[in-house]
Amino acid sequence: MKLKIRFLATLLLTTGLVIVLSMQMGQLPPIGKFLDPINGIWQNALIPDIPQSATIELSEASEEITIVFNERGVPHIFAQNDHDLYFATGYVMAMHRLWQMEFSTHASMGRLSEIVGDRTLEYDRFLRRMGMVYGAEKMLETAAEDEATMTMLNAFTDGVNAWIEQLQPRQYPFEYKLLNYAPETWSPIKTMALGMSISRTLSSSNSALRLSYMKAVWGEEAITELFAGEPKFIEPVITPGKRWNFGLQPPPRPDELFSPAYVFEDLTEERNPDAGSNNWAVAGKKTKSGHALFASDPHLGLTLPSIWYEMQLHAPGINTYGVTFPGVPSIIIGFNEHIAWGNTNSGNKVMDIYEIEINDAGSHYLHNEQWLPLTFRTEEYHVRGGTTLTDTIPFTHHGPVMYSNSEIPFTPNIPAAHAISWTGHHAGNVIAPLRAINTAENIQEVRNALSSLNAPPQNYAFATTNGDIAMQSNGLWPLKWKHQGMFISDGRDPAYNLDEYIPFENLPYEINPARGFVSSANQHITDSLYPYWYGWSFASPARASIINNTLRNTRNATVEDMKNLQLNTDAFWAEKYLGAMMDSTRQFLQRNPDFSGDIPEAILDSLNQWDRVFHPGSIAATIFEQWRNEVLILLWEPMMKPLKDYRPMLPPTDVSFRVLFHEPPAQVYKNLHGAPPATATLLATSLNNVISRLEENHGTMGESWQWWNFNGSTIKHLMNIKALNHDRIKTGGSNQSPKAISGSHGPSWRMVAELSDTIQAWGIYPGGQAANPATKGYKAFVQDWAEGNYYELRLFNNPEEAQSENSTTIRLIPANKIHTKQP
Repeated sequence: MKLKIRFLATLLLTTGLVIVLSMQMGQLPPIGKFLDPINGIWQNALIPDIPQSATIELSEASEEITIVFNERGVPHIFAQNDHDLYFATGYVMAMHRLWQMEFSTHASMGRLSEIVGDRTLEYDRFLRRMGMVYGAEKMLETAAEDEATMTMLNAFTDGVNAWIEQLQPRQYPFEYKLLNYAPETWSPIKTMALGMSISRTLSSSNSALRLSYMKAVWGEEAITELFAGEPKFIEPVITPGKRWNFGLQPPPRPDELFSPAYVFEDLTEERNPDAGSNNWAVAGKKTKSGHALFASDPHLGLTLPSIWYEMQLHAPGINTYGVTFPGVPSIIIGFNEHIAWGNTNSGNKVMDIYEIEINDAGSHYLHNEQWLPLTFRTEEYHVRGGTTLTDTIPFTHHGPVMYSNSEIPFTPNIPAAHAISWTGHHAGNVIAPLRAINTAENIQEVRNALSSLNAPPQNYAFATTNGDIAMQSNGLWPLKWKHQGMFISDGRDPAYNLDEYIPFENLPYEINPARGFVSSANQHITDSLYPYWYGWSFASPARASIINNTLRNTRNATVEDMKNLQLNTDAFWAEKYLGAMMDSTRQFLQRNPDFSGDIPEAILDSLNQWDRVFHPGSIAATIFEQWRNEVLILLWEPMMKPLKDYRPMLPPTDVSFRVLFHEPPAQVYKNLHGAPPATATLLATSLNNVISRLEENHGTMGESWQWWNFNGSTIKHLMNIKALNHDRIKTGGSNQSPKAISGSHGPSWRMVAELSDTIQAWGIYPGGQAANPATKGYKAFVQDWAEGNYYELRLFNNPEEAQSENSTTIRLIPANKIHTKQP
């Protein structure tokens, strides 16, 4: 009897354990399934970063395709036609980055709640209401009008799906197992959704509501002087002094600007314009080899897996190498046999916000004294767990009205009862121009391609093997009157309509300038001679000044010089103002021996002896940067009182330092505050505050004060899973240096090239080709990136050139072809 009882108890316990291990608990996967040695996470450690050599039959391949993976896992794809080239591109990209591709598209299309449940539903609704899916659909409609584009997209899609179809559950990437779901079929709309995601990242920033609130209190003149003036140390993208001879004139400005009825008191910060990218090209007359040199390093989010995927694409009519976003079948930044190219964000404002008056029935809106019918779009959300919800979004001729008056906006810089007008909704066919750049042989062909690349607006630098260098802005630039879009626009008044775009031939550009180089670093694109208004919030002149001053003074430039400039960590604002800050502070302390603060002499000595470089171990760099930020806060603090509890945007560093030292526009400050800034008192007080805070939070001055502890690179997994993140990296730089490190933001890809008859190039990104956190390839390049190393980038002409002792080769052959010898 006892034996039976023991048996039954054991059976019940075992059954209960099996049931528990099979249950999903909240967001956690079933533990038994997750830890299953046959199909669970243990299998991910057995998946190689670089596939073994093999011959694979696939019905979608029309001819034999050879893919050579180098020792870093970079695929060199050799195909005999375009279809097979892009089919193989999708196949290998999915091999390395499938989960990243799918998760990114779910995020950009407002579908995360399908994976993680209702906790992301409001975020999904925000993206759908912003028009992310709407814009992707319009992009695909335009792409469908071009047969070559659809050949690319469909072949790429087939390649991704061919990889998915052969996957077994035990081979699913780790994150699918963690979140307990399976890959779904890829489709061309997902590639377009990635395009929308890029546009959102680079061109959807808007501070019109914040500035409208400030304008209501400070006045329009103060706001435009403080936020839209020309920097003191201006280094525009296009050589200053260029004369523009365009017949098209900007539209007239209304006699009186609109005053919005709606003011929101808790607004999100606009994206920091100083966190951007660099690119430049140097003419042969300034280089040691006599050939043009090129450099590009986009500063974007640093993530694991990396936002970039590195590859070579080779087929008749195309031979190109570089990086692309996983899910996009063209090289975004790279080179071919004739040119090298790269882009930075232009920063001009292409999203405007309109106050909309809707009738009580919610069917019409008022425009030009007429009630116009709203159109409506229905979105459907399939929330994990079985719930399906619908959402109806009203559209005006400006764009979508994201929230009704009765709703609380997810992101309050776009308030209720307001529509957005965004060029991201009119991106058109972005795939065709990217491919045209990949195959371009000269400057004119690149410019022709850029003329149809509508979004996002960028500054493209490029150089050719025949010695030409150029810079060209692209995108849809709405034709505006001066300061239009800086504040909330009146959706009722046709004077605020954006009816026309600046023609491509009128966008900023220069070819082979006399100074011998072109460059951009997200700063102002032109000086005040350019006849059109295109925005107000650009990166400070810091990075651009360091780059341009270096290139101006360079003779006999080499590839190593280009690498060193990308790795430059100079402190621009310290070079310009630290001396004056120190002099003023010392004088104050001498005149005020009873000053209540405590500024140790060791602190002052550290700042005096600092070489004005953001070394990772520098303590002075930490003190200066915190001092600089504290100065800006205290300087503008008196102006906060009229704004009650609302904290406005601070004017940029350039303007703030000029005001601090009583340079124009200091009179604006005096008018607002009633007195000029008490410079010496403010500097001493702010430095004392910084020291007190550092000592309280980090102990006495020592290693814990070193710069890298505050600004060193952090590279996080896309879901910010701590175990999959990379520890903070001990590296220098700042957002005012060409090496624009700023926590989780920084140089996401570095590339330099010499445009000799055979282009030589080097590059690196912080991550690894494979996205499998169970293998060493996941973070394979991070340490080399942190140390400033580069890998050689080889553009091969055939598979035999690409093969080496450390390479592996996969051959994809049509399923009906006879087997040949395996490589």
